[in-house]
Amino acid sequence: MNYLNISKKIWLGISVLILGLVIFVVAAFFGGKTIENKINEVKTVFLPSAELSNQAKLSFGVLIDNFGKAFLESEVDLLDEAKESSNKCDLILQNIIQLDKDPKRLARIKAIRVKLKKYTDYGLIVYKEAIDLDGADMSVDLSKCIEKESKSQVLIANEIEQLNNGYAKLLGQNLSEIQSLSKKTASYSLILGASILIISLIVVRLLCVNGL
Repeated sequence: MNYLNISKKIWLGISVLILGLVIFVVAAFFGGKTIENKINEVKTVFLPSAELSNQAKLSFGVLIDNFGKAFLESEVDLLDEAKESSNKCDLILQNIIQLDKDPKRLARIKAIRVKLKKYTDYGLIVYKEAIDLDGADMSVDLSKCIEKESKSQVLIANEIEQLNNGYAKLLGQNLSEIQSLSKKTASYSLILGASILIISLIVVRLLCVNGL
């Protein structure tokens, strides 16, 4: 009978250890899953979007330069290059839309695309008219059109800059969260594992002392 009691105590102690191990594994799994999801979001959304938004900023800068040179140097061919730069910038923004699923950011990018197209189309017309003057004085209306184009240029440049800064900030925040979660998961795992071991030893000790 005593042999059976000892056997039962051993198996009960083992059962407690197994239960503790299961709890430990489940907790570690969900902690690791959270970190994995964060890493995946960084790899598939924030990192490429930060890089693409920076490329969009550079492409828009090239567009501005091409418009400016076309106007100052009276080079019509540079207007074609400006159009290409605009198309490249727009394509980059489309690529970001394919990656990001946040409604607010998507609405913002789509609004930039609309402004970019309007700015480019209007600029091609205005600067072509200015080049065709071939040194003659511009009319007041044309001067106002160029001034309007310059204001649109600054507005769009600022919005693309803010978009790039926003993705860079999100990237930094998520990388910090991953680092923090990793440390917390490691600490919690250590504490949980030690707690389970201590509780299991206490339960086995109590069973051995008090019997079943």
